[in-house]
Amino acid sequence: MLAYFVMRLLFASLLVQLYAVAAFGQTLVVTPKKALLDAPISIKVTGLKPGQAIDLRAQLQGPRPWSSSARFLANAKGVVDVAELAPQWGTYAGVSASGLFWSMYPADDGSQSVPAPLELSRTVEVAAYLGEQLLGRETIVQTLGGEVTTRTPVEHSRLRGVLFKPVGAGPFPAVIELQGSGGGISEARSRLLAAHGFAVLALAYFAYEDLPRTLDSIPLEYFETAITWLSGQPGIQANQMAVVGYSRGAELALLLGSRFPQLRAVVGRSPSGFIWSSLGSNPPHSGPAWTWQGLPLPYLKDQRGGVPAGQLVARTPSFLRSLQDQATVEARIPVEKINGPILLLSGQDDELWPSSLLSEMIVQSLKERRHAFPVEHLSYPAVGHLWTLPNAPSFFVPRPNTNSGFLLMFGGARRETALASQDSWFKTIAFLRSALSQIKN
Repeated sequence: MLAYFVMRLLFASLLVQLYAVAAFGQTLVVTPKKALLDAPISIKVTGLKPGQAIDLRAQLQGPRPWSSSARFLANAKGVVDVAELAPQWGTYAGVSASGLFWSMYPADDGSQSVPAPLELSRTVEVAAYLGEQLLGRETIVQTLGGEVTTRTPVEHSRLRGVLFKPVGAGPFPAVIELQGSGGGISEARSRLLAAHGFAVLALAYFAYEDLPRTLDSIPLEYFETAITWLSGQPGIQANQMAVVGYSRGAELALLLGSRFPQLRAVVGRSPSGFIWSSLGSNPPHSGPAWTWQGLPLPYLKDQRGGVPAGQLVARTPSFLRSLQDQATVEARIPVEKINGPILLLSGQDDELWPSSLLSEMIVQSLKERRHAFPVEHLSYPAVGHLWTLPNAPSFFVPRPNTNSGFLLMFGGARRETALASQDSWFKTIAFLRSALSQIKN
């Protein structure tokens, strides 16, 4: 008999909770249901009481789930709009429409973490809770633009990479994209950029397939071949070509822009206006990174000493010491020869190398030499060396150096990195559109 009454009480309590939810009509709305990864996201819960607390949780589906959560208090209208309210607590702080996405953590403790994988499409589930009571659950599918782009592997002579193009006949403005000291290519970034109307050649130059294993004595003729090949591809606007580079790839982008006038705009993220030494297999690195017509280009040496394996290392101080070298004159990239506008992006908390200072030195060099085209430097406080794509988790841990085993530090705070990554991504797209659309011949 006691069990019967207990069951009646539990059932009545459940009915009261269900009635309260139904009577007040709480609704979770997440839009869009399917869109590009970088598309703005709207998350709202309506029908709440003013000041009522709810929890929002997001989870990236997959074999290794990433998740985030935050508690919000409804506004005077009984609405929680993530784009307008800061959470009371959670995996992120401050107002951010995409906070539940960039603040995700991996299921483990993150000690061996790499950035969350960026597949052709990914599914994120967003759920709203009133206490332990589920108010609603919505699913959003984020894509890299597979439906609106094509992918073609490049194996022309020694060239290696992947060409992404928007669906259609074109012609499309072209972008050559270059990775940094990690080598290889970034298919996710290149495909997403192509989804915005560009033909993007993700060009590998080392650490990819049968290319050289390390960044050591890479001939610039390789990139000259890539420019010529890309110019001749169907659907390419050959006279509207830009180059985008990241870190050592940004150094390379500026170098290529100064030598090949076919490149009509340059974007450098965490760049350098000086040529640095190779990243060979026998540190300390002292060989040439780049060659031209069989001869090494002058370079600066990284003035760091030996570092014990496993130690955390911020390399910016060693690069600052290197800038005192008299060889800076010979190693300076003649950026004033670039045949178009330049966009530089840097983080003021870059612990890998002083990208903000290096960027300012580029700007000053262009002013002194009266560069004929606009230059813009976007420098972001509390941002380090690494960046993400919009709405992607910005979660970084020190990375082992493949040669000596020490751990590289990159700097930057999570929130600032995420917001700067989003801001700089769309400003890069706008810059490329503007710079290339103004070229008529």
